[in-house]
Amino acid sequence: MGRHDQYHRALLSLMMCLLFIAIGPAHAQDAEVDETSCAISAKPTALQRLDDGRNEFREQIGLAVWSPNGERLAVWMRRTTNMQGIDDLENWLQVWDAVRGVKIVELQFNQYYPANITWAADNAKLALAARNRVYIWEGGHNWSSTSLEIDHSHRFEQVVWSADGTQLFTTNVINQRFVPSRVYPYANILRRWDATTGELLEESEAFEQVFVTTWQSQIVAITRLSEDVSVRVLASDEVLFSLPNAYFAGSLFTDNKQRVATVTVEDYVAYIAIWDLSTQQALLEISGKYFTLVNFAPNGDLFQISLLGGGSEIWELETGRRFELPLIGSYQFDGAQWSPDSQCAIFRGVLPPGYASDFGMAPDEVIALWSAAEPERVRLLDGATTWFWGALGGGVAWSPDGRRFTSVDEQGVFKIWQRE
Repeated sequence: MGRHDQYHRALLSLMMCLLFIAIGPAHAQDAEVDETSCAISAKPTALQRLDDGRNEFREQIGLAVWSPNGERLAVWMRRTTNMQGIDDLENWLQVWDAVRGVKIVELQFNQYYPANITWAADNAKLALAARNRVYIWEGGHNWSSTSLEIDHSHRFEQVVWSADGTQLFTTNVINQRFVPSRVYPYANILRRWDATTGELLEESEAFEQVFVTTWQSQIVAITRLSEDVSVRVLASDEVLFSLPNAYFAGSLFTDNKQRVATVTVEDYVAYIAIWDLSTQQALLEISGKYFTLVNFAPNGDLFQISLLGGGSEIWELETGRRFELPLIGSYQFDGAQWSPDSQCAIFRGVLPPGYASDFGMAPDEVIALWSAAEPERVRLLDGATTWFWGALGGGVAWSPDGRRFTSVDEQGVFKIWQRE
């Protein structure tokens, strides 16, 4: 596996976690789930069976994103058709009624994978960022006539709705060489758009890194420029945090906790600090051969980080305890998808490079569950649920209430699983 592929996998998992935080961290705090149980019901709801290629095309599930109220589900599906030895790729957005298990609409978009899918707070419309275009769905049978576009040589990385749904904030990549090769670049340009007309309202200067999130109905931008990391509220331009000589590596914003991770890199060693914005103090400092992407749990007390050699660690901020996820067979686990109450996490298990080709009987990828009640263990989900059918992202996503999550099983059936 190349470095780019590893970063892409890590970023995809991180983005799915941050998408949940962006649409409403309060849901995580209010979820009424038994905090001691990460057991999964044996009776999931089947939404659709994916084609395995025997009918001239193969289907895979990528991102899955729940609406803030948990009643709808947006899913990216890729359909690959082989015509005379050449793959023809089609990308589709599916919107499901997650309560009734009924597909509402299926809309095609361009050939590039979506970097981001995000719902507006009203649960009625969403935005999908794919390469240099943002598509908007407003509840009808077609895409909205309004879309956002930038130069073909650039690509969108994020799209975030304003609290009232009238504006969209985007980040896009123009140059990944602004940062060292070991540091993830995020994006470079921040833009503000009118969501109704598609008019560009404001465009930032070029940053070395820029990331956008929401906090108490406000848009917060985290940037690096001239060697400084800065966190500020866009509407008021209030600076919440500033640190020299560091790069941005992750964040969490809820009503109760605001965390930012920063990193510096020397040779193959990453030096990571976790900061509390309310006190401006470092809560924890660690160093090691890590990917520079810190994946915070919604409660702000735990985080997951991937190792360069494969596998993951989970850290507890209050105690400084470290839990390295064990192997199951030869599977190494990374990319935590945290439950809203932070008591459970779904991990992607992958075989080391070259192993799958030598031992073809073993699935290339599996799904495992981690529980805060047993932090030194992971277990494969019942039914040997695998990522084979969802190699683009697996469609794994927790519902806002923490009672359900989605994935594709080993038979290629996209399902909603129930947490007991």
